[in-house]
Formats: sequence, C-alpha cells, structure tokens
Amino acid sequence: METDSRSTLRLTPDEWLDDPEAALAACREAVATGTVRVDASEARNLPAQIIQLLISVRRTVEAAGGTFALCNPSDEIKNSLKVLGLSDYFAEVTG
Repeated sequence: METDSRSTLRLTPDEWLDDPEAALAACREAVATGTVRVDASEARNLPAQIIQLLISVRRTVEAAGGTFALCNPSDEIKNSLKVLGLSDYFAEVTG
C-alpha cells in the first residue's frame, strides 16, 4: 500500500503522554492506511507507555497485512529499547 501523510507518525513521547487521545487517534488513522512509519528522529526518550503503544500499533497493522517501520531512531531510543529487552523486536523494522 502506498504511504501518505497519515501513515507517518512523528514520535514525540512528551506530547503523546500529554495528549494520549490525540496520539491514539493519530495511531488509528495511520493503521487504517496499512503502512505505518514512525519517525523517531526527534525523540530522545522513550517511556514504557509509548513503547507499549508502538508494540500495539505494529501488531495491529501487521495483523491486517500492513507494514510498520521505526525510522531514524536516536541512540537514546535504541538504548531505551535495549534496556527494556525490545531491541530484537524492533530490529527488523528499524531503519
């Protein structure tokens, strides 16, 4: 499926935590496109709640036959995933 502007989520953990309803709405909209790209280039921390949301988005879009990508994660994001034991889970979709 071709990507569009709705399929790319800009990972902003503080904003997502401050307004979870908006974050969930954006995630649902991205999943509906069938291709979810999470731009992690600006994020420097990754709270466990946000990681759980990313796991859920990935599972949901892939269960529907779509794709998920975590793009341009910072070293801090990679370290958060490593500390929580999720480096392998996201390794194949990280670019």
